[in-house]
Amino acid sequence: MEWRVWFEQPYDATQKISNTHYDIFTVDNQGQKTSSYAQSLGRQDMFAPVGSDDITFIDNQPPPVTHFVIYFAGLALNLG
Repeated sequence: MEWRVWFEQPYDATQKISNTHYDIFTVDNQGQKTSSYAQSLGRQDMFAPVGSDDITFIDNQPPPVTHFVIYFAGLALNLG
């Protein structure tokens, strides 16, 4: 499966939110997390420095339906 995720400003869809930490979860019918894309890669979360990311992964969840949740974990701030 290939996805392109974009993190856009709520007031202007032409501006992306940079330095974004996120993850993609699969959840069961009760909303319980069954897998994490970041953890499958050995990471705590994913990082989109320019506000978008291209993702390719294999969905190993049983058919017929897989539920995905994109979790917005926060922003990396440059304090320097």
